[in-house]
Amino acid sequence: DKNLSSKVLVITAGVDVQLDRLEVEIVGWGPGLESWSLDYIRLPGDPHIAATWQRLDEVLARRWMRPDEIELKIKSMFIDSGYATTDVYRYCYSRQPLGVYATKGQATTGQQIVSKSKKKFKRGLQLFNIATITAKDKLFAMLETKKPGPGYCHFPDHYDEDYFEMLTAEQVFTKYVRGTATRYYRKVRTRNEALDCRVLALAALEKL
Repeated sequence: DKNLSSKVLVITAGVDVQLDRLEVEIVGWGPGLESWSLDYIRLPGDPHIAATWQRLDEVLARRWMRPDEIELKIKSMFIDSGYATTDVYRYCYSRQPLGVYATKGQATTGQQIVSKSKKKFKRGLQLFNIATITAKDKLFAMLETKKPGPGYCHFPDHYDEDYFEMLTAEQVFTKYVRGTATRYYRKVRTRNEALDCRVLALAALEKL
């Protein structure tokens, strides 16, 4: 693959599972959570079919070379299990040694973005919960960073407007429940897959 910035220390990926495809973002991370979107990929195919997941194996096998000739691979991949749950579990189970884990988003806030689910599985499958409000708060703060350095997000020139519309497809709102203010994110555009993928890639880094 194309050369990386010499600042990239680790690469993670987030995978959003849709009815007819997988959407994947691969992100390189440097000091202070400076990030580089290395690729955004749509893998067409029914997630209930093994061939669709074989395409994801090809993504997982990719390698990147830094200018100092240090080769990096995807260190951790988080996959949302909200749809095609059994298929996600099956894929992740045998690839956990490669850093591939099933996740479940929870519309909660907390100190930790990632926590291990208390749900027990046979044979040692691990499921990680993601506090999506905390993760999105962190991500949107990073997107506000104006200068390269800690927190700054780099994107390739070829990403189209559609990608950025998806990345910023949600806004935070406040509602009052029994007199207590509760913050929540709501879609203001139809598609938000790029946002979900970036949240998963960020959570994968947090786990590392």
